[in-house]
Amino acid sequence: MKHTVVIIRSDPRISARACEAVRIALGIAACEQQVSLLFVGSSARLLTSDAEACMDGEMATGFLDGLTAFVPCFYLESTALTHCKESRYPISPLLTHEIATLLATADATIVM
Repeated sequence: MKHTVVIIRSDPRISARACEAVRIALGIAACEQQVSLLFVGSSARLLTSDAEACMDGEMATGFLDGLTAFVPCFYLESTALTHCKESRYPISPLLTHEIATLLATADATIVM
């Protein structure tokens, strides 16, 4: 089974790219491929109860809800915790070396 890491770094308050990245990840997971999501910086706002205030936030929340059937948790760059104090979803903060290990295991990487 191929493993794809989707890195989400777009600010969901000013760009719909973060929601699009989540939609792509759900599509990958639905095709029975392993997918991991890594939220960087302010993109982590999509994981909070304030997600609906973001661009396409309602859609992103629906996609994230669907992804919970395929992934055990969502990864956060450890510094992104300042944007995600209370997540609606299971999260796992990663340090730089842990992110490097995650990326090393991937067959493909998508950055949005």
